[in-house]
Amino acid sequence: MMGLSDLEANCALITSMIERRADGVYFARLGDTVLRSFFQPIIEVGGDGYGVCGYEALIRPYRNGCAISAEMFFANVAPEEAGFIDPLCRALHFANFAAFGPKDCSLLVNIEPAAFGDAGFAEMAAVFSLRRLTDCGLNPDQVIFEIVERVSTDERAIFAIAERLRVAGVRIAVDDFGGQALDFARLAMLRPDLVKMDGGVLQQARSGGPHLKQLSRLCQLVDRFGIDLLIEGVETADDLQTCRGFHPRYLQGHRFGRPVKRPLAPEVYNRRLIRAGIKPAGCLDEKTATAVAWKLSRFFPVAFNASRRFDCPGTGWKRCGRKTAMRRVQRHRITLAMLLALEVWVFSSHHAVAQTSPSATDAAAYSGLHKAAQDGDVAAITQLLAGGADTEARDGNRRTPLHVAAFASHEDAVAVLAAGGADVNALDADLYDMVTIAAVANDVAMLKAALAAGNEPGLTTSRYDGTALIAAAHLGHAEVVRVLIDAGAPLDHINNLGWTALIEAVILGDGGPHHQATVRHLVEAGADQTIADRQGQTPLDHARARGYDGIVAILQER
Repeated sequence: MMGLSDLEANCALITSMIERRADGVYFARLGDTVLRSFFQPIIEVGGDGYGVCGYEALIRPYRNGCAISAEMFFANVAPEEAGFIDPLCRALHFANFAAFGPKDCSLLVNIEPAAFGDAGFAEMAAVFSLRRLTDCGLNPDQVIFEIVERVSTDERAIFAIAERLRVAGVRIAVDDFGGQALDFARLAMLRPDLVKMDGGVLQQARSGGPHLKQLSRLCQLVDRFGIDLLIEGVETADDLQTCRGFHPRYLQGHRFGRPVKRPLAPEVYNRRLIRAGIKPAGCLDEKTATAVAWKLSRFFPVAFNASRRFDCPGTGWKRCGRKTAMRRVQRHRITLAMLLALEVWVFSSHHAVAQTSPSATDAAAYSGLHKAAQDGDVAAITQLLAGGADTEARDGNRRTPLHVAAFASHEDAVAVLAAGGADVNALDADLYDMVTIAAVANDVAMLKAALAAGNEPGLTTSRYDGTALIAAAHLGHAEVVRVLIDAGAPLDHINNLGWTALIEAVILGDGGPHHQATVRHLVEAGADQTIADRQGQTPLDHARARGYDGIVAILQER
């Protein structure tokens, strides 16, 4: 049994075992095993759509540079070591999420009471974890502790941990509900904030029949307790359709995003939802359709010019007035759905939506270098290259192994593939290279890895004949913009919409701190402010028209 002195010693040892790589990512080394944090998005189901609200932290062990099964790793952990490994994993997750996680999103981490045995020491372990997360700069209300139940777990240990965490303002979840440790009486007494339905239950429900009824029954019981429900293991469109019938508050699975080393920004996942035909929260509604159409008219005069579309000679959209213009839109069957599609294309991310990362189906079908790149398995890549594997092999979307590694954020894999002769400037079917993939994902570490591998920073990419700099400026990825500028990316490239990076940072940005920083980087680097769009409007004209006072001030400094 673990004692207080053991816990204190472990706390000090954990601090000494966590290291930081040059790219800022933390990892822990246990002999020949390296532990790394990975993060998978949690999707909240709201009345107006779906959106990322948090991330579950997962451990991925590596041995001699090769990924190994997490299940195998934990199965081989000796009982006397569990009380050390459990808090080590949490400490690692806290450090990485504090460094890279969105501040307005939650972090879900596991805690296993069985690792500590006695209720008193389990409670003390919870106290040490609370101290660790605050030391990392996280707020207790930002973290959800998932209590991993086992049939043999001492109930006193479970309730001791739950009570201690609740007092500190931390939320409680029960993990793998519906799996091996199904105890409704314990659930009723524990009263967690969240129940995570075991992914195996949904997997079994795919066959229908009694398994589907079991899932329905479990969801109903959780609802009766007044507890929020999260269903994990959502892999396909059919899974999503099945889950919708049970009205969970949260969903998780490869359908929304695979685990990655650094939590990607919520807007990245929102664009993936759009590509998958899933409506993100905050999409255009009927109330704002008029305002959107009004804005669109300024960018698409051919489509919205009154003299061409509304048989109103000599009268422009503005002169008609909003109500009159909207009546003419309806008369000519320019529907709300069309406006929604244009709003998504123009304002959400016309660059990023065209970018297609490997789906769960793609990843499952990969073999050879593509699979090794997806897994970040450097040892396998090295072995395959030595055997003469084709570095330029393409998948169904013409992605090479380098593209796959870039999408999966595996910098080491990119370095090995590039050293093995892979074409670092290759474009996929959507005309994206590694640099632009990283720029859109706001993945600075991958961007630097791609540049270090020799990927040119100024390639013309995407179907808009743009550049990585334009894409990053549009999205307000200020640090990416700075890195690209330092690498020599062309500042004044004009895409086939007639826009430069500076123009896009203004007209497709929100005028907030990120886009202001982006504009400042571009201006200080010497971007030409006099280049106007096809309507003769300069970046300063657009900033003034939108009331972006912060950007106006930056542009007027020069």
